[in-house]
This record gives sequence, structure tokens and C-alpha cells, in this order.
Amino acid sequence: MALKPGPKPIAKSTGKPDQRRRDNKSTPGNTPSLKPSKSPSKAHKRGLSLICTSTPAFD
Repeated sequence: MALKPGPKPIAKSTGKPDQRRRDNKSTPGNTPSLKPSKSPSKAHKRGLSLICTSTPAFD
């Protein structure tokens, strides 16, 4: 699910940006109090972290 551009909703109870939303920090007009997006970077893709470090024993 992609992040939608534009202002993030303000919570009625606190008057602060909705903490359930995330912010794309690379776009202008972002909200600094929100966490960055969880989208994977190009360097870290699924499966790359599963590198086998053991070597099979051959005689």
C-alpha cells in the first residue's frame, strides 16, 4: 500500500497528527512528528537477509 501525498489528518482528541499514519520523508511538506515509511529499501529485499553461513562438510 503506497503512502498518499498531502496533509495527514489531525486527531480530534489531541489536535496532533494521527499517529497511525506514516510519512514519506523524501517528499516536501512532510510531518516531522510522524514515523518514516516502512517501505523496503532497494538494498534490503525479502530473502537477502537469509544468507546461509554454514558450509556443507564434504570428505
